[in-house]
Amino acid sequence: MAKQQDQQKRRRAGILRDQWDRPYFSVIDKMTGDPIGALSPKFKAPLGPPDGPEYITMQADQPGRFAIRYDRWAAFLRERKAAYQALIARYARQMYGDKAAEAILQPPPELRRLAGSTPFPYELVEAAGQGNGYILGTRPFDPTKTADVKLRAILEEYQQDRIDTVEELPTGEWGDEGAVPEPLAVPKTRRERDEHAGTLTFS
Repeated sequence: MAKQQDQQKRRRAGILRDQWDRPYFSVIDKMTGDPIGALSPKFKAPLGPPDGPEYITMQADQPGRFAIRYDRWAAFLRERKAAYQALIARYARQMYGDKAAEAILQPPPELRRLAGSTPFPYELVEAAGQGNGYILGTRPFDPTKTADVKLRAILEEYQQDRIDTVEELPTGEWGDEGAVPEPLAVPKTRRERDEHAGTLTFS
């Protein structure tokens, strides 16, 4: 009980901001200023924060601020995509034999179900790192911008693939309402961590 009370005294609720000045609610350690609970975005965006402290760097010279390491996150997702494509090719050769090449280019739903969840598109993470306002949620989608149109198409393709392979996909946006991020689902397995733009927790 005493230990729990001591921990409570060291904590406070507060707002942290990332490199794009976007606000997040979190429980903060009074001594270090670091988050010790979930980072809850107080904004709406197609892409939420990564799930893992390895993609977060606290700004020592700027209390209350942190940077999302989109470069690390995107590199991890690139590796996941390469591994997923290799798995698709392996199963395709086993299932379709001489027709494997066509199945690899356009994997049918049964092949994608066998290979597991499609990795979250690294292109969206790279776009966020490059400051795309639509993905970051700092401005609305702009149909006159080629990049926005391409990124939305990638989002929709990913969503449709999840529908085809999982057969159910929650929708929504990150925001004050605490909705499930679009087009992501809350991860059920470790495999899905990289696909989850969800809540970041610290130990």
